[in-house]
Amino acid sequence: MNKNLLLLMMMFLVLSSCSILGRDDKKEEALPLAPNTYLWNATLDELSFLPVQTEDEKIGFYKTSWAAMRNSKAEEYKVSVQILASSLRSDSIHVKVYKRLQSSGCWSEAVLNEKLTQKVKLEILHKARDLYKKSLIK
Repeated sequence: MNKNLLLLMMMFLVLSSCSILGRDDKKEEALPLAPNTYLWNATLDELSFLPVQTEDEKIGFYKTSWAAMRNSKAEEYKVSVQILASSLRSDSIHVKVYKRLQSSGCWSEAVLNEKLTQKVKLEILHKARDLYKKSLIK
């Protein structure tokens, strides 16, 4: 009787470790969530005055080309936006504003202006909130 019990326990241990029974040590890959559509549409709207370099709605990435502002030909800006989540929250979006200056015919990147970056981010967030509110009225 002890032999049968021992044999049964060994079979259980062997079979329970087989992936055929559904036990698999591989981690499940998390499916990426779509970026928030209100943030995406707000980004497109708020940055529409700048030329687009790259945009990918599936991953929520938007980047502009260099462009002059305020009639200054010696100063250009570029903006990149990454929408990180499907929720409409301030931590769901990452914005960077780049600046470059021309001196003696050569361009050089300037220090990132955090205030301008924050302002652009807030404008996108406010526009996204407005788009969301309008969708509730319909």
